[in-house]
Formats: sequence, structure tokens, C-alpha cells
Amino acid sequence: KLFRPNVKVLDIPAKRLATVYQITDITNSKSSLLDKVDRRPALSASSFIKHIATTGKTLAVTIKDFRMALTGETDDKLPKCADYHGAKLAHFGSLRGLNDFAKYDNVVIIGRMQPPVKALERQANGMWWDDRKPISRISLTLNDDGTERGVFFQEMPKAIHYKNNSPHVIRTSCHPDSRAQVLLEQIREAETTQAIDRLRLVHGSKELRNPRVFILSNIPVDIEVDQLFRWEQYRSIQQLVDECDGLIPFNKVHMVA
Repeated sequence: KLFRPNVKVLDIPAKRLATVYQITDITNSKSSLLDKVDRRPALSASSFIKHIATTGKTLAVTIKDFRMALTGETDDKLPKCADYHGAKLAHFGSLRGLNDFAKYDNVVIIGRMQPPVKALERQANGMWWDDRKPISRISLTLNDDGTERGVFFQEMPKAIHYKNNSPHVIRTSCHPDSRAQVLLEQIREAETTQAIDRLRLVHGSKELRNPRVFILSNIPVDIEVDQLFRWEQYRSIQQLVDECDGLIPFNKVHMVA
């Protein structure tokens, strides 16, 4: 509407033919994935990619900096994808228009691409520079002692579309100005769905194919989710599997030498 007010936009609903899983307890933010002290989020995400890649052709998509941390790539002009333990690893913003993954079995989305508040507000001001109403700005947050903490998005309730269940409501980072919020969703939520749709899940396949989508971030996106789970729960199971070298006894008799 801003640039092409006379263009008609039609909403054509299409069901994605896949089983979708999403975590509910963490966002897998850039700061947590790149934390040099607490390496658990990065190691868990890496292990998840490796495991899923053993089950079929897998595309993994994450933020650019985390991709480089995983692969050791240093060139800022990265290729579309890198090989990573049997999976193809790409980053948000690098996949538009690609049809290379139409027959893949899995897509793993790690984290979300969320710009800093000030960067988002600058972009919004650039787009709506001539509006009579200026873009609202988020105020600086202070610590209890009065020192500056920083500028952070507001936490607002949004819902994950949970199949055959009531919507699962979580609190999500949002901007109070509707124009900035629309821009945020174009950068964050839309990039996630762009990555998911590289598997061309709206097209029926004559071949035997049961694609799976794993969203390792609790940001609600425009997709119906079949199964919700907590990342902390997965990490506990993962730790148990690692300690048992992949063989978990379910009967106490099996533990007797």
C-alpha cells in the first residue's frame, strides 16, 4: 500500500504438507547462540542438525553469524549454502527464489532474524518519512540503580497456531508502533516462513515423501504446528542419549550386567 497503492493483493490459502514441530520456551536469540561462556545453546543446536541430517536430506537455516560460527567460514560474501555434517546450512536472507530443496525431507530453523530496536526504528522512519504521525520510539530502560540497561522491544502476547488445540499464547518481542511492527514481522517472521517454503510444501508429490519442519524458536509464524515441545526437555533427553552412547535402557533388567 505504501509504494503501490493501486495493486490488489489476493490471499490464496494453501496448506503446507508437512509435520511441523516448534519449541515453546526459548527464542534461540543471537546473543544466546553466540554466547562464548555458555556454549550449551550452540552445542544443542549443532547436535540437533547432525541428528536430523541422519534421517534424510536436510536444510538448516539460521542467522548469518551463527552459521559462520558453526562452519568456520570467514568470508563475508558467503555462498548460498555450506555443507554441515550431512546437512545444507544456510542463513536468513540468502534463500529467496531457490528451488534446490524442493525434494528435501527436513528443514530446521534455528533462532530468528530480529534487528535491534534502533535499527528497526531508523528503517521505519525512512519508509514513513512523510507521514504526519512520526514513528513512536521505545524509551531507554534503566536498571534498579538508575544506570542505563538498554532499549528493548516490548513483550506482547501472540499465539502459535496449534493444530487441533487452542492457540498456544506466548509473550513475544513487539514494537508499539504498528508500522514498525509490520516491518519487524517482514524481517523476522517472514524470513522464517521463506526458509520453510524452500521445501515447496504446498505442492503435492508423486514420490513417497513425509517432510518435517522443526522451528527452534518460539516466535509465532504463519504456519500450523502439529507438535509443541520445550527445548529444555529436548536437551535433557539429548544429554541422556549422549551419556548412553545412543542406547537408552527402558527396562531395569537391561541395566543388570
